[in-house]
Amino acid sequence: MNIFPTVDPPVPTCQDGLYLPVLVSPTPANGQRITAEVHKEVEIRVKAQAAYSSIQNIIMSGPTNITKHRTTKDEFVIKWTPTADDLGDYYPLCFAVESVSGSSIYQSEMRCVIMDVRKEQIAARVTCTESTMKVEVERRSFFGLGEDHLRLSDPTNTVCSLRRYSNQTHITAIIPLNACGTQIEEDDDYLIFKNEITTLDDAPNQLITRKHLVEARFYCQYPKRGKVTLGFTAHRKNVTVWEKGFGTFTYQFEFYPDSRFRTMISPSSYPLDYDIGERIYMQLDASASINNTEMFVESCRAAPYDNPNYHPTYSIIENG
Repeated sequence: MNIFPTVDPPVPTCQDGLYLPVLVSPTPANGQRITAEVHKEVEIRVKAQAAYSSIQNIIMSGPTNITKHRTTKDEFVIKWTPTADDLGDYYPLCFAVESVSGSSIYQSEMRCVIMDVRKEQIAARVTCTESTMKVEVERRSFFGLGEDHLRLSDPTNTVCSLRRYSNQTHITAIIPLNACGTQIEEDDDYLIFKNEITTLDDAPNQLITRKHLVEARFYCQYPKRGKVTLGFTAHRKNVTVWEKGFGTFTYQFEFYPDSRFRTMISPSSYPLDYDIGERIYMQLDASASINNTEMFVESCRAAPYDNPNYHPTYSIIENG
């Protein structure tokens, strides 16, 4: 049997950043040690640039159950959640970024980091609603620091003060999704709202500094796509799109008699009867309103029964 190996063509230049991707900030340095806590998701962000090729993928080797996704800002995010069995161990994670130009594939340098698994340092709970993030952190997690020494990403608005909801046992914040320095990130599937609690910068003449003593990051994740169903045999006022462990957005689906959309058809009129060729006026309204986001109906279809998976279905809207 004859074997004919395939060899990639030579790279036009070995200078990093032209055809070969070059790793840039916030990519961690080679050999960097990263602290991971048991049952807490650790996040490693990798970014690369190339002038004459297109960044395409990231290849990696590490512990089981690591995941990756690519953001709309062309950053790769590697995530891993250690278990109790991983406590006290050290896990290497190695990665390289691939780019393409025509049929040629190029790779960046390979970097490796070490993840040091420790016990839970910060005991926190995050609750996501349609318009806010609620974070509750046990005071003992902040090593004796109080709300006067802590801040959100942007504390200038009074609603962002940690004094407002905190009590004797917990530092608590209820943060609007579009305030307090909350950052919006997205990938193909999710909208991600991020913020953090950090220590205040001390005055330069103070002898003792608390700068960077603690950093508690948290986020809420919402699916960008969801299904809304409504049958003609029953009236459902609110339908909620929900993903386990993350946030919810709620929509309201109503029928109207004409194009003015002033008075909705009473639920007592259901089921509704329409003749062939008669125009139907429906309104799908999102109750949440978040800056820099737009919600729209991607698809809509009718089915003979109150089951979105029943076939055949009749398409009303496709791909927006």
